[in-house]
Amino acid sequence: MNNTNKRTLDHFSAKAIYFISVVYEKIGQLTKIRPALFSSYKNSCLVHDTIGQATIMNIIIRSYLQENLYEQARNFITKTTFPENSSNNQYARYLYYVGRIKAV
Repeated sequence: MNNTNKRTLDHFSAKAIYFISVVYEKIGQLTKIRPALFSSYKNSCLVHDTIGQATIMNIIIRSYLQENLYEQARNFITKTTFPENSSNNQYARYLYYVGRIKAV
């Protein structure tokens, strides 16, 4: 998916990344795909894929929270901006994670 730059595949690539992360989370190895998530996030930022950005940001934050790395999650949130045109579901999930980080 990273090699193609078709706007029609943005939804499918975001869903694929989400389901891959769910599988790795269920087997307890979500941290192993974090470098791939960062490269996918960088790629989605470069091609202005707001759906991919929102989805991958939430996955990265969730992987930090799963490992109790609240400081790194806070640093990631402060250094990035959540895309404005994302879906309400992704934005609500993002706000939930930000609330958890601020509560700790």
